[in-house]
Amino acid sequence: MWIYVKDMIAESALPLDFTYSVSNNRISSTDSGFLSDDSTDSDASPNGVKLTLHFVGAVRKTGEGYALELSAAGKLRAVCDFCLKPVTVDVAFDVNERFIRGDTLKYGGAIKHDTPRDVPRASPLAKGGTVYAEEEDVFVFNGQGFDIAQAIDVNARLNLPEYVRCRDDCKGLCPMCGHDLNEGACACERSGDPRFDVLRNAFYNE
Repeated sequence: MWIYVKDMIAESALPLDFTYSVSNNRISSTDSGFLSDDSTDSDASPNGVKLTLHFVGAVRKTGEGYALELSAAGKLRAVCDFCLKPVTVDVAFDVNERFIRGDTLKYGGAIKHDTPRDVPRASPLAKGGTVYAEEEDVFVFNGQGFDIAQAIDVNARLNLPEYVRCRDDCKGLCPMCGHDLNEGACACERSGDPRFDVLRNAFYNE
């Protein structure tokens, strides 16, 4: 999604309201200017993993550039990492990123060019693109605007839960036969170090 500087000449803030989704590693949005809208439910991976988020906020002028301030809320449809049953979990987080024009900032991180003239032709900056400068924790752009797509995608993926669990007491699957232990014990013989029998029996006999 491109933000054009000319649209903010007379305004201190540009309101944003859009939906973002990831299905089978393909990204789409309801905003026509935001990436390619080619992801549907039929594109989902075999286990049905899909993330849908609604973003509301604004891009605001700052003393040194622009600030992207958004609140996101939505659902992650996936499978339980323990028993593999379908599960839906809530996802919510805030986005706060900075965008600064390349010719107004001297930086020495991932991007090492002081002015647009120093940018190699192969660099996204040379084509009016947007690049993340790691050490300064800021997105740098040249041209008439900047793309917030990378900032949205990175924040969405970083705020996903570390693992998905259908319930706090999910017992998972038997590692030998694959039986769902939430439905009761299976007939598999438990073997291993006898010193761990107490822990093993407590797990399977709950």
